[in-house]
Amino acid sequence: MSVCLTTSGLFNNLGMCAVSIGSVVGRDVKIELSKIFLIYPLISHSGLLSYLSRKNIYIRSVEELIALKMPFLSNFNQRYEDSLLLTVNSLQLLSDMGYLTIVDGLVSSNTKMTYDISMGKRAKKIFDASENILKILEADSSSLYLNLRVKL
Repeated sequence: MSVCLTTSGLFNNLGMCAVSIGSVVGRDVKIELSKIFLIYPLISHSGLLSYLSRKNIYIRSVEELIALKMPFLSNFNQRYEDSLLLTVNSLQLLSDMGYLTIVDGLVSSNTKMTYDISMGKRAKKIFDASENILKILEADSSSLYLNLRVKL
């Protein structure tokens, strides 16, 4: 498990994870808690994030993404494991800040998170990719975990 030891690196990771969750949930949807844990591993790969954030890319399913970008997903399980604690902390932060609510295993937005230029270029890519990420997450949870080869 890779860990960033600097305070600014830890904050940046927590901030980016919170932004990634907030940008997807902020699209006025309710998402199963189990699917929330797949968001940061999707955006933490810079090549995959760049691909998903392109305006001319429209992903219809996780299977399509795997077929098109298998090399980007080869270490998905490792990224998933590395981001578990970060995702829990981000959910807690967003909940404490009033951005989201978790009820009966569903995460929903209380306040829409919007992009501001002060968030930086990476956050812009995350907001741009959120529609494709949401489309990927429409699949059944067990199917997502199986197709992305997440070991539980």
